[in-house]
Amino acid sequence: MKQSRSHGAQQILGSGDPKNLQAQLRKVLPIYSTISLEVVSADDILETKVPLSTNNMNHLGTMHAGITWMAAEVLGGLAYLGHSQDFGQAWAAVKGVEIEFKRPVTSGISAKASFPPDERRRVAFELEEKSRSKFALKIEVTDEEGNLCAVATGNYVLRRNAAELIQVVSDT
Repeated sequence: MKQSRSHGAQQILGSGDPKNLQAQLRKVLPIYSTISLEVVSADDILETKVPLSTNNMNHLGTMHAGITWMAAEVLGGLAYLGHSQDFGQAWAAVKGVEIEFKRPVTSGISAKASFPPDERRRVAFELEEKSRSKFALKIEVTDEEGNLCAVATGNYVLRRNAAELIQVVSDT
């Protein structure tokens, strides 16, 4: 983990190993430990899982909507972290996540998105040429029985310079 001078930002070092990414995410962002977020995959398919637990429930005994959102949103960071060897040094940030909840969640969830090689090549090229890139993920959140619980679109930005990234995100 690398500490930046820009507002105390911490960079997570990329790795293709889901358990290593999970440990780093939980260290930098302890909320992921609190909700027991598991990184399943950070390759062509990005996937996280979160169990239903007392930490993750709302007043109705179902999964809190914010937990469902978090399981989906973090996939954008995993898109970078799982492929940082192709992208080089960069900082990732979410521009926005639009989510539509389809049904109450009464079990653990899985959030998945595709990040295919052609999209990764486009992002790598833009980072090389412009020192920045934007990408979007179509995300599906399902329960343990495979029922669709939410769909989301996540929009993310990568920048080489953390200070520029903080400015860009705060300006929008």
